[in-house]
Amino acid sequence: MAKIIQNAIKTPDGTVIRSLYRHHNVSHKGHFIDGGMDYVRIGGTVDYEDLIILSTDSFEKMCLKMVVNVSIEGDKLIWKKLVDCDEKEISVALKNLNLLPSQGYTVCLAKAAIHFLSCMKVEKYTFQP
Repeated sequence: MAKIIQNAIKTPDGTVIRSLYRHHNVSHKGHFIDGGMDYVRIGGTVDYEDLIILSTDSFEKMCLKMVVNVSIEGDKLIWKKLVDCDEKEISVALKNLNLLPSQGYTVCLAKAAIHFLSCMKVEKYTFQP
Protein backbone atom coordinates (compact mmCIF):
# COMPACT_ATOMS: atom_id res chain seq x y z
CA MET A 1 0.00 0.00 0.00
CA ALA A 2 1.31 3.43 -0.94
CA LYS A 3 2.36 5.75 1.88
CA ILE A 4 1.69 9.48 1.82
CA ILE A 5 4.93 11.46 1.67
CA GLN A 6 3.44 14.91 1.10
CA ASN A 7 -0.16 16.07 1.53
CA ALA A 8 -0.51 19.43 -0.24
CA ILE A 9 -2.44 21.36 -2.88
CA LYS A 10 -1.93 24.62 -4.76
CA THR A 11 -5.01 26.85 -4.79
CA PRO A 12 -6.09 28.85 -7.87
CA ASP A 13 -4.47 32.04 -6.48
CA GLY A 14 -1.09 30.22 -6.26
CA THR A 15 -1.07 29.62 -2.49
CA VAL A 16 0.30 26.21 -1.46
CA ILE A 17 -1.30 24.64 1.61
CA ARG A 18 0.12 21.52 3.24
CA SER A 19 -1.15 19.29 6.05
CA LEU A 20 1.75 18.02 8.16
CA TYR A 21 0.07 15.64 10.60
CA ARG A 22 -3.22 13.86 11.37
CA HIS A 23 -6.11 16.29 11.98
CA HIS A 24 -3.96 19.22 10.77
CA ASN A 25 -6.68 20.98 8.78
CA VAL A 26 -5.19 23.83 6.77
CA SER A 27 -7.44 26.17 4.80
CA HIS A 28 -7.17 29.07 2.38
CA LYS A 29 -9.97 30.95 0.63
CA GLY A 30 -12.50 28.11 0.61
CA HIS A 31 -9.99 25.28 0.02
CA PHE A 32 -8.72 22.94 2.72
CA ILE A 33 -6.51 19.91 3.15
CA ASP A 34 -6.27 17.57 6.14
CA GLY A 35 -4.71 14.31 7.25
CA GLY A 36 -0.95 14.79 7.16
CA MET A 37 0.77 11.50 6.37
CA ASP A 38 -2.18 9.40 7.58
CA TYR A 39 -4.99 10.25 5.14
CA VAL A 40 -5.93 12.79 2.46
CA ARG A 41 -9.03 14.94 2.80
CA ILE A 42 -9.46 17.86 0.40
CA GLY A 43 -12.36 20.28 0.24
CA GLY A 44 -13.44 23.32 -1.67
CA THR A 45 -13.76 23.81 -5.39
CA VAL A 46 -12.18 21.38 -7.80
CA ASP A 47 -9.86 23.97 -9.36
CA TYR A 48 -6.67 23.20 -7.43
CA GLU A 49 -3.33 21.60 -8.34
CA ASP A 50 -2.75 18.22 -6.72
CA LEU A 51 0.66 18.21 -5.00
CA ILE A 52 0.16 14.95 -3.11
CA ILE A 53 3.20 12.67 -3.24
CA LEU A 54 2.87 8.93 -2.67
CA SER A 55 5.66 6.43 -2.07
CA THR A 56 4.74 4.73 -5.36
CA ASP A 57 5.27 7.90 -7.45
CA SER A 58 8.31 8.13 -9.68
CA PHE A 59 11.27 10.14 -8.37
CA GLU A 60 10.82 12.68 -11.18
CA LYS A 61 7.16 13.17 -10.27
CA MET A 62 8.12 13.56 -6.60
CA CYS A 63 10.69 16.23 -7.49
CA LEU A 64 8.21 18.16 -9.57
CA LYS A 65 5.49 18.11 -6.88
CA MET A 66 7.77 18.71 -3.87
CA VAL A 67 6.92 21.80 -1.83
CA VAL A 68 9.35 23.46 0.55
CA ASN A 69 9.01 26.03 3.31
CA VAL A 70 10.39 29.32 1.98
CA SER A 71 9.41 31.61 4.86
CA ILE A 72 7.50 31.90 8.10
CA GLU A 73 4.94 34.66 8.67
CA GLY A 74 4.02 34.71 12.34
CA ASP A 75 2.96 31.13 13.10
CA LYS A 76 2.20 30.33 9.43
CA LEU A 77 4.60 28.39 7.21
CA ILE A 78 4.75 29.66 3.62
CA TRP A 79 5.15 26.81 1.10
CA LYS A 80 6.22 26.93 -2.53
CA LYS A 81 6.77 24.31 -5.22
CA LEU A 82 10.48 23.54 -5.35
CA VAL A 83 10.60 23.95 -9.14
CA ASP A 84 9.27 27.52 -8.74
CA CYS A 85 11.91 28.58 -6.18
CA ASP A 86 14.80 30.92 -6.89
CA GLU A 87 18.28 30.40 -5.38
CA LYS A 88 17.54 32.48 -2.28
CA GLU A 89 14.33 30.54 -1.55
CA ILE A 90 16.14 27.22 -2.02
CA SER A 91 18.79 28.34 0.47
CA VAL A 92 16.07 29.26 3.00
CA ALA A 93 14.23 25.99 2.30
CA LEU A 94 17.34 23.93 3.05
CA LYS A 95 17.71 25.70 6.42
CA ASN A 96 14.02 25.22 7.20
CA LEU A 97 13.94 21.49 6.35
CA ASN A 98 15.15 20.60 9.82
CA LEU A 99 12.17 22.43 11.37
CA LEU A 100 9.67 19.88 10.08
CA PRO A 101 8.37 17.59 12.83
CA SER A 102 9.71 14.01 12.57
CA GLN A 103 9.64 13.72 8.80
CA GLY A 104 13.17 12.54 8.08
CA TYR A 105 12.19 10.90 4.77
CA THR A 106 10.64 14.17 3.57
CA VAL A 107 13.87 16.02 4.41
CA CYS A 108 15.94 13.44 2.49
CA LEU A 109 13.58 13.56 -0.48
CA ALA A 110 13.62 17.37 -0.56
CA LYS A 111 17.43 17.46 -0.48
CA ALA A 112 17.57 14.85 -3.26
CA ALA A 113 15.00 16.80 -5.29
CA ILE A 114 16.97 20.03 -4.91
CA HIS A 115 20.13 18.26 -6.06
CA PHE A 116 18.33 16.55 -8.96
CA LEU A 117 16.74 19.76 -10.23
CA SER A 118 19.93 21.80 -9.88
CA CYS A 119 21.92 19.15 -11.76
CA MET A 120 19.34 19.22 -14.53
CA LYS A 121 19.58 23.06 -14.53
CA VAL A 122 15.82 23.16 -14.72
CA GLU A 123 14.15 26.54 -14.25
CA LYS A 124 10.53 25.75 -15.10
CA TYR A 125 9.97 22.02 -15.47
CA THR A 126 6.59 20.50 -16.20
CA PHE A 127 5.84 16.86 -15.58
CA GLN A 128 4.11 14.99 -18.40
CA PRO A 129 2.79 11.59 -17.25
